[in-house]
Amino acid sequence: MAQRNAVYYMGNRVNSGFAMGWGSLAMVNGAIAEFKGRSPVFWSFISLIGGPLCTFYLVYFATPYPVPTPVYIQHQQPQHIQ
Repeated sequence: MAQRNAVYYMGNRVNSGFAMGWGSLAMVNGAIAEFKGRSPVFWSFISLIGGPLCTFYLVYFATPYPVPTPVYIQHQQPQHIQ
């Protein structure tokens, strides 16, 4: 007898808690990627396939991109024409 809250994908019963956990991990990986200066959308999609391996890579091997230092432009005083 099938459970009432069971989720089926391609005819097979899927544990919905597993899918929720995997999706949450993808969102967390996206946040880590954004913090490290990487594309959060790309890493979220890759995390749907790689899961914990992507998290491991992002945390231990991905170095943050250097933040460019702002360049301040000094404005010259206007020359008065006499």
